[in-house]
Amino acid sequence: MYFPYVYGRRHELLALRSANSKYLDPELVVPIIEPVNSNSGDLIRCLEIIGKENKTAIVIANPTQGDFKDKVPDDWRETLKTCFEKYSSLIPGVLLHSGARSPKLSAVEKYAAKYEGRGIALLYRNCALPQADNISLMAIKNIAYHIVLQKKISDSHLKILPPTKLVHVVDGFNKQLRNADYGSTELFSDSHKTFREHGVGFGDYTVIGEPFNVGGGRPGAVAMHITYRDLKKDEIWVYHFISDETDRDLGTVEGKYLEALEKFKNTYLKHPIEIGHNPAIQEYLNDHASDHFPGLGKNKERQVLHHIARIHDLLLAGI
Repeated sequence: MYFPYVYGRRHELLALRSANSKYLDPELVVPIIEPVNSNSGDLIRCLEIIGKENKTAIVIANPTQGDFKDKVPDDWRETLKTCFEKYSSLIPGVLLHSGARSPKLSAVEKYAAKYEGRGIALLYRNCALPQADNISLMAIKNIAYHIVLQKKISDSHLKILPPTKLVHVVDGFNKQLRNADYGSTELFSDSHKTFREHGVGFGDYTVIGEPFNVGGGRPGAVAMHITYRDLKKDEIWVYHFISDETDRDLGTVEGKYLEALEKFKNTYLKHPIEIGHNPAIQEYLNDHASDHFPGLGKNKERQVLHHIARIHDLLLAGI
């Protein structure tokens, strides 16, 4: 199973909404959402769409980044709780980390009891609980998944996690400070071939990468990060299509997007099977045909949607 890890920003949530009907097959793809925006409107709309179709998503209920760096507002917490109660296919997630706000054993047990009768997920990112407490967690029967983020877990802790519930989420995207710094292609992952050796599923941070950052501002270059399958090696690689103009003070964002889009189109015509086809790819092709610039947010949304769709199709049909 594939577990794409996304942050609760608008373009990532829109990508999940677009992926929902065809690509969020609960037997193949279960997204993990770490909210970063205290305005819950976009998140709840996304969860409503996923929940109404009985699709599955894991939502971290104790986020620590973005607007939640200092605290999680009570009203936000209650809004999410209501959504969990309304849709049983949504899985509450508890993040165990090294910060002062990381929940203690008693808090995790209490949370699991609150959702008794349905699955919850525990996510580990430098978990600071004593090993005795980690062992005690194994007695909680309604833990559906133990999700290890970025391999930030001790060997002794990892050994006690049941393989039938274990998921590793590892960043395969080599994030650069500037779009202009990306090369042409590079390896992303081959976890689709190897994950069964370590657990029940695998995940990544799509083409957003980790760690989380707010971003924004006028770009020097416009980039399109498009994952594809190397057919000979059976590996996932990523194309970086970068605009010719990379100076922040020269050219227009629209012109830079169309430059990157031209490079994508030329490559797609040569490698359609490797890249695959889905609504995101079709929208890019439509843009190329009409010289249309949809905005940088839509560009990012399509990259995330394509990545999820590409992994889904690979797991479903091996193509």
